[in-house]
Amino acid sequence: MNEYEKRILQLENELEEAYLRVTLLTNRVEAVNEELQTKNQQLKEANRTIKEHQEQLLEKERLKTLLGMAGAAAHEMNQPLTVIMGYIELLGFRDNYPLKLHETLKKIYQSAKKIRNIVLHIQKIHKSVEGL
Repeated sequence: MNEYEKRILQLENELEEAYLRVTLLTNRVEAVNEELQTKNQQLKEANRTIKEHQEQLLEKERLKTLLGMAGAAAHEMNQPLTVIMGYIELLGFRDNYPLKLHETLKKIYQSAKKIRNIVLHIQKIHKSVEGL
């Protein structure tokens, strides 16, 4: 074998080694790429979960705020309602009013009691939410 053939054989061997190295590197790059794609998908899923939790927390805070305002409004409504009911009771004890007026006072009082029950229900809900 002459020098020229030896050099060709040497270059072929080097070329084959280079091809094997490139193949190994390509395989590594593909493996890393697959791993990155998996990690990217996991991060997307984690991000979606975080966004869902943030939205749930935001909605919960909005509801707490709304119920807090409703509780404060119920408290404010309860004060004059108590006064109104007291005056209606006092008026109802008088015997010198016509029967129609007594019936009207009774209806007003029943309506006020319905409002009071609504107010108490709102306050109950408000108190149960305060602990959250």
